[in-house]
Amino acid sequence: MRSEILKTVQLGNSKLGQTVVSGHPSIEQLSQLLLGLHLGQDSIKAGSIEEEMGHLLEKYGKFTEKDPSSVVITGAPGSLGAHVVTKLATDPAVTKIYCLVRAADDSQALHRVKESMIQRKVYHNLPLEARCKIVALPSDLSDPQLGLPTMTYASITTNLRSVVHCAWSVNFNMQLSSFEKGNIAGVKHLIDLCQAAGSSACMNFCSSVGLNLCAKAARADVTTRVLGVGQIVADTRNVIWNAQEGVPMMMQTAVTIDSGSVFTNITNPKTSDWTQDLLPALRNAGLVFDELEPKEWVQRLRASTPDPKANPPDQAG
Repeated sequence: MRSEILKTVQLGNSKLGQTVVSGHPSIEQLSQLLLGLHLGQDSIKAGSIEEEMGHLLEKYGKFTEKDPSSVVITGAPGSLGAHVVTKLATDPAVTKIYCLVRAADDSQALHRVKESMIQRKVYHNLPLEARCKIVALPSDLSDPQLGLPTMTYASITTNLRSVVHCAWSVNFNMQLSSFEKGNIAGVKHLIDLCQAAGSSACMNFCSSVGLNLCAKAARADVTTRVLGVGQIVADTRNVIWNAQEGVPMMMQTAVTIDSGSVFTNITNPKTSDWTQDLLPALRNAGLVFDELEPKEWVQRLRASTPDPKANPPDQAG
C-alpha cells in the first residue's frame, strides 16, 4: 500500500516512513496524514496522534479504586520511619497508620512518634485529619502477636494493606545470636501478620540483611518487597540529617580531629559523560558526525533516507 501511495499521491518533497500504514491504521488517520504531507503541514499528523492517544488513555485509564486500608510500620521514631509515616498520612487511600513502637504504654509510644516527627519538622505541617490517622502502639516484635492485645491484632488484620518494616537493627558489633529475638523473629512475626490479613497484604522490608526470610515468605505466596534504601541523607526542605548516619558521623569526626578521611566510591569511581567522553571517543575511532540539538537532529532524520537498513531510526516512521 505504501508503494501505491507513492505512485498516486503528490507528496512534494515529503517522505513516507516504512511503517506509515501500520502507524496509521484507520482510513481517517491515513488520509489526514497524506493531506497534511500534500499541504506541507506535518502538524496534522502530530496533532491527530496526540489527540487519539488522549482518547485512548481516557477510554482505558479508568480503574476501580481500592477500599481504604491501613498500614503497619515499624521504626516510626527513626529518620526514615518518620518520613514514611508523614507520606502515608497524606495518602487518601490510607485510613490508619499503626506505628509499632518500643514503649511502656500507648502514651509513651505516641510521644516517641510525635517527638521524632516534630524534631524533623514534618508533624506540624500535617492537617488534623492526617494526624488522626497515626495510631502508636507499644509493641514487642519478638512476640508472635507482636506484643499486641488479641483484639487489637485481629482488628489490624481486617483491612491491612501493607507492613513497612524500618526497624532492623544496624549494629555491626552485635553477635548473630543477638539478632534472633528482636530482629529475625520480628521479621517472621510481621510476615505472619501479613498472612493473617490475607493475600492483599504485602511485606516491605527496608534492609539488605535477613532478606532470605522474605524470599522464603514469597515462596509461601506472601507478597514481599526488599527495599535497599542505602545511605539516608538530609531532607530537601528542612535539611535535617540524622547525626547517627555514616556521613554526618564522618563529618563530626573530621571537625573533632581536624582531619578528614580519603575514601573511594567503589561502585564506580569514574562516571562517563555522553558529550565529554563518548562522542570524543567515537571521533577518535574514526566516525565523522555533527553534534546537533534534539530538534535539529529530528529534522535531519526526517530529511534523510527512508531505507531502514541505512537509517534504522527511520523505522519509527
